[in-house]
Amino acid sequence: QEIQSSTFQSDVVSTLSSIGIVPKEEVLMDSGYSIDAVITLGERTIGIEMDGPHHFIGDSKLPTGSTILKRRQVQSIDGIELISLPHWIWRKTKRSTEKQQLLRDLLGLKDTSFVRDTLETTEVEMEAAGAGEFISKNEDLHCT
Repeated sequence: QEIQSSTFQSDVVSTLSSIGIVPKEEVLMDSGYSIDAVITLGERTIGIEMDGPHHFIGDSKLPTGSTILKRRQVQSIDGIELISLPHWIWRKTKRSTEKQQLLRDLLGLKDTSFVRDTLETTEVEMEAAGAGEFISKNEDLHCT
């Protein structure tokens, strides 16, 4: 059972959104290539290619020449990281939590530091607005 590219891409984009990452889809790069999804994490710009069966030679797991060329040129010309997500890996990952973890791993977000950084920024903003004092005072409250 093959995954349709559009269904595959929609599922990956939906899963990215579920972990708080909203990608731009079908982004035309300066190299002339279109990338399935592009995300920005801090200083990193990452392209994600959902590589369906047509990106591989026959039934093998060997990428076609045009797929190899695209990967090299996008990284070289556009200067972004490029992640390939092969269809067979996505297909065997059934549960949504497994798909979320797979994407976190591929993106190097095992420690979810981008979420922690966002929370820390929010705490600083809250303190600047005077909310930190309220939170500190309530830390002394204990229920018995």
